Amino acid sequence: MPLLIGRLLVFACASLLVASAGEAYFRQRESEGRGVDRFVSDATLGWAARQSTRLLIKSSESTVEVSYNSLGLLGPEIGRDKTPGKLRVLALGDSFTEAAQVPAETRFTTLLQNGLAAEGQVEVLNAGVAGYQTDQEVLAYETRWRDLRPDVVLLFLFIGNDVMGNATDQRQPGVGPRTKPRFHLIAGELILDPLPVGPDGRPLANAFDPRIAHVGTDTAPVDRLKSAAYASSALYRAAADAVYVMRSRFARAQVPFDWTLFARHSDDRVQEAWDLTTALLMRLSRDVTQDGGRLAVVIIPDAIQVDGQRWNEFLRRYAVDAAEWDPAAPDARLAEICDRGRLRCLDLVPALTPRAAEMYYRNDAHLTPAGHRATATAVLDWMRREGLARQ
Repeated sequence: MPLLIGRLLVFACASLLVASAGEAYFRQRESEGRGVDRFVSDATLGWAARQSTRLLIKSSESTVEVSYNSLGLLGPEIGRDKTPGKLRVLALGDSFTEAAQVPAETRFTTLLQNGLAAEGQVEVLNAGVAGYQTDQEVLAYETRWRDLRPDVVLLFLFIGNDVMGNATDQRQPGVGPRTKPRFHLIAGELILDPLPVGPDGRPLANAFDPRIAHVGTDTAPVDRLKSAAYASSALYRAAADAVYVMRSRFARAQVPFDWTLFARHSDDRVQEAWDLTTALLMRLSRDVTQDGGRLAVVIIPDAIQVDGQRWNEFLRRYAVDAAEWDPAAPDARLAEICDRGRLRCLDLVPALTPRAAEMYYRNDAHLTPAGHRATATAVLDWMRREGLARQ
C-alpha cells in the first residue's frame, strides 16, 4: 500500500508539472498569436476594438502588427472633426476590413486612401472589427461613428457569414461563449434584442474573448464549470478548441450554417437572414443619408465562390448535390436587393475570380496582399465612376 501511494503521488506530481508546463506554453502562444487583447466587451455591440492598442497577431500564414488609435479605429490618430475640404471615407466591415492578416500598408483601406489622394485631400477610416455582422456594423455606425460625419460610408459585406450571421445571436458556437446583439423583424420593423448585461454593465456572455466571460445564474452547473475552465485555463481552451476542430473535420458534417445560403432553395432560416439583411441595409442607408453622407456597399465573396477548386472541395466535403447548390446564388439575391433599394453596390466576384487561387490565403481564407490590391483597384475605379471620390 505505501508503494502504491508513493507511485500515485509521483504520478500526481508529474501530471501537475506537465499541466503547468502546458498551461505556460499555451498562455505564451495566446499572447503571441490570438490577438484577443485587441477587443473589449461592449454592452451594445458585444465586443469592440480596444482603444490605443498595438500588438502582433500571428497565424500559420502571416505575422502582422495591428494598431488601433484612441478612437478604436485602425491606423494613426485622427481628429473627430473633419478638416474642411477633405473627403472623409468610413469603412465598416468585419475581419476582411480589419485585415489583421496583412501589413497595414497593403490593406485595401490604405490602398484606397493612397489612390483617392490623387483626387484631393482624403482620409479613409478603417472601422473593421473581426467577427462583426451587418447588424453590429449598423449599430457601430449609429453609436460610435456617425458623429465623425463621414462623406462616404463603405459597407464591406462578406458573403461567407455576414448574411446568415444577422439571423443568430451566437458567433461561432462551440468555441466558448460568443454572444452578439440580434435584431428581429416584427411587422416590418427592426426590433433589437439587446445583450443581457450584468451589474457591471458588461454582457453576461462576452462575445469575443471567453476569458472574460460572465455566466448567468440560470446557467446549468456543468456549463458554468466548463465556462469557468475556458475562462481561466489556456490549456483547457486549447484542448476544447482542438476537440471542436477535430469533430468538425472528421464527423459526418452538415453544411455550416453560414453556407446554407448557397442552396438554390431557401428554407425559413435563410429567408429570415435575407429579410434582416435587407432591412439593415435600408436602415443604414437612411442613417447615412440623413447625416448628409453617401452609402456604398461592397460585396466580398467567399473564397469558394471565386475558386473552382475550393467549390469542388465544398461539394465533396459535405457530399451535397451540385445541382442543388450555386456559388452565385447570394450575389444574385444581393443584386436584387440593391436594385430594389436603389443602393450603390459593387460585387467583387469579377475582380477576384481571375487568379483566384492567389486572392485568398489557403488556411486562413482571408484576402492576401494580392487580394487586397485587386479589391482596392476595383473599389477605387467604381468610386470614381459613381462620383464618390470627391466631396
